[in-house]
Amino acid sequence: MKEILIQLGITKETLKRAGRTFLQAAIAYIAVNLAAVDFTSGKEVVRTALIGLAVSALSAGIAAVMNLNKPQQKGGAGMTFSAWINKYLGKKTDYDGAYGVQCVDLIDCYIDKCLALQKGFWGNAKYWWLNRNNNKWLKDNFDFITPAYKNGELKPGDIGIRTSGTYGHIFIIKEAAKNGRVKYYDQNATGNGDCMTLREKPYTSAYINGVLRPKNQTNLIERKAKTMQYGNAAMLSAQTVYADSTLTFKVGSVSKNERVLWLGTGGGNPMLSYKTDNGYKVGFVKKAAVKKD
Repeated sequence: MKEILIQLGITKETLKRAGRTFLQAAIAYIAVNLAAVDFTSGKEVVRTALIGLAVSALSAGIAAVMNLNKPQQKGGAGMTFSAWINKYLGKKTDYDGAYGVQCVDLIDCYIDKCLALQKGFWGNAKYWWLNRNNNKWLKDNFDFITPAYKNGELKPGDIGIRTSGTYGHIFIIKEAAKNGRVKYYDQNATGNGDCMTLREKPYTSAYINGVLRPKNQTNLIERKAKTMQYGNAAMLSAQTVYADSTLTFKVGSVSKNERVLWLGTGGGNPMLSYKTDNGYKVGFVKKAAVKKD
């Protein structure tokens, strides 16, 4: 029964809210209609009033069950995968407020906060794979990968699923499998409400049977900051640097391919700024020894 309720998206919180909505509807109906009902007019009037009360309150209660537990899109572009890991690693997440800390709660959090998706599937961990072809939301947002258990076939941010056991297990892949091992983040691994933890296991069917790969990889691809390169030119060969345009007084040297800042020419020889261990210096090098970008 518990499994069926989970798959329907009905939690303890939903039922509480449905009860409150039912009661609120009943009170509202009574407040609006009680004064208008003539209870001296006979049993039929009373019967009609009671039916109206029941229908109004029951409709509100059913609406609450149907709608109140539908997750709402939080909005925004979501967090990067690394930022999400840094925020939740080592913490316990009971995302739906039902049944305590479960492995699926971490997936719910990941889907919302990192993938920026509105959840569209409910069920125990193993059903995320076993029922994948019956759910439009899963098909719209994930590619289904059946593991071949080869190194390199997984990607950071993939959702891994183990279908064995009563409930199965579900987790988030840290990186591509290598050396026959897989690293992933999960919680409640032992059934004791374990916090989000990085684990490493053999990459075999004993630990993973299916993979959901997010179709939108925007927040999963870590973009390296561009390294600003110095100057506007590069040395074509190693050269001695001189203090004067006649190339008389030696003050330093530059290497082949070293980046420099071309400042102009003096006596036909390039004047440039170059890096040293003690900061930047300016000097002259021979003609044709430097190429501007």
